[in-house]
Amino acid sequence: MRDRVLLMAIMRHVLTALGGGLVTQGLLSSDELSQGIGSVVTLAGILWSVIEKRQRACLPRPPDPPAAQAGSGER
Repeated sequence: MRDRVLLMAIMRHVLTALGGGLVTQGLLSSDELSQGIGSVVTLAGILWSVIEKRQRACLPRPPDPPAAQAGSGER
């Protein structure tokens, strides 16, 4: 989870820096930059979530712990 948050923060900063150059050159407006960065980060988050869920589905499931037997004195 921490890796995901860190990667998303880095991605936002990189996109902001690149987009700032485009805004400075007059190729993008600041509104277009904000919308573009938000879209890219949102899609990346969705894609990452799907990949993580598929990877977890492929992992072997750990065995269930044995059930406590009645009358064993454990509570």
